[in-house]
Amino acid sequence: MLYASTIATLKREFGLTYITQELRASSIHEMTIQSFQQHVRTQAAPPPRTMREEEMMEIHQREVSEQTKEETKMSFSIRQRQISASILVIQHCKD
Repeated sequence: MLYASTIATLKREFGLTYITQELRASSIHEMTIQSFQQHVRTQAAPPPRTMREEEMMEIHQREVSEQTKEETKMSFSIRQRQISASILVIQHCKD
């Protein structure tokens, strides 16, 4: 009980803006810089997904890539039309 009240007192005194992470260790060997770096990497990693979530992510990525392909084709065809129109205008001006 003393441990819990000490943690609560520290948090209240320093404020939650200064204490952003809690790392607990049961031995001195667990309190190394490598342990802290592993903790940071673990916190930054994306959460595990279910099979359904993985399928939804794949579907979303395919839809985005298909939309990008369609937009690229469209912009290319517009450029081709602009080039063709420019050539016609140049030929008309020469005549």
